[in-house]
Amino acid sequence: MPRIERFANTPQPPYFVVSFSSQRFGDDDGYGEMAERRI
Repeated sequence: MPRIERFANTPQPPYFVVSFSSQRFGDDDGYGEMAERRI
């Protein structure tokens, strides 16, 4: 069985984070359907 490395080989820093948030309401105008399509 091959040895599994604990961490992936990654490029040297700097690293950047891209994140977003959203606030959903009762009438989300298709948000859930679009989220399923992205997966």
